[in-house]
Amino acid sequence: MLRPVNLESLFDILDNEKLLDEYRIFLNMDKQFERKEINDTKLLFDYLKPAVELSNFYVGFKIPQINKEFDLLRFTSDYILNIELKSKMISEEKIKRQLQKNLYYLKMFKNYSDVHLYTAVKEYENNFKIYELKDGALNEVTPGRMQRDLILTGREVDLSVICDPSNYLISPFNSTELFLEHKYFLTQNQQEIEKTFLNGGIGMYSLQGGAGTGKTLLAYDIAYEEMEKEKKVKIIHCANLNDGQEELNSNGWSISPIKSYKFIEFNNYDVVIFDEFQRASNVEEIITDFSKFKGKTLFLW
Repeated sequence: MLRPVNLESLFDILDNEKLLDEYRIFLNMDKQFERKEINDTKLLFDYLKPAVELSNFYVGFKIPQINKEFDLLRFTSDYILNIELKSKMISEEKIKRQLQKNLYYLKMFKNYSDVHLYTAVKEYENNFKIYELKDGALNEVTPGRMQRDLILTGREVDLSVICDPSNYLISPFNSTELFLEHKYFLTQNQQEIEKTFLNGGIGMYSLQGGAGTGKTLLAYDIAYEEMEKEKKVKIIHCANLNDGQEELNSNGWSISPIKSYKFIEFNNYDVVIFDEFQRASNVEEIITDFSKFKGKTLFLW
């Protein structure tokens, strides 16, 4: 698990690549948080000095299984501080969207309900634009605003205890209300898979993954996105329907059990998704049938 660090000690060895690599290994820092990002962090804190406390920062923390990454985190007795770093200006909408996602994830950390969120954008070597997300609004703030949140001493926490990845793996069936309200986020990997399917042409697609990997949420989000584009979507569940699926049906979805397969006119649909396909007894027959389908088919194994 990632160890906290006094940023000063990290900055002191920036010019010694061998020592820096060894220290990053000791801290369990992700390799994606590269020397350039560490240098930008140093430039930011040089910009904010002297009224900042540099101890107990978690650098490049990723939520296990989810792979949601945060540039800088620090935990005080009262709140979580999150700072995201940008080496060049991006749209304020993108900044806001990232911080909103961060808020969603961080508010589920055990024993913490208050989260302070900032993005620091490097304009040039010795100057940064600082943005804060507060009460749902993104505003550019003075450096002094961020400095006030950096005065309190950070403390060491056990991230494996306060961050439970299962909190984020919502199910369209067990958390149907949250799903229907779109109160969830996909990981970057899930987003990339979804983009491939949504932008792909007619044909058959396959998605495999074990329990707890989020493949069902991804498939149902794909259905959601296709329905938003007014595509006709049919989901075939290769077992009996559960209560969550019945609730989705009552909200305009079209989900049927595999036993109804012979009675469905699939040519009326643009997209067909087979969930739990490994449980179907007629796998070869279905694949043969859908090789001629004039839409998109997704098989979940």
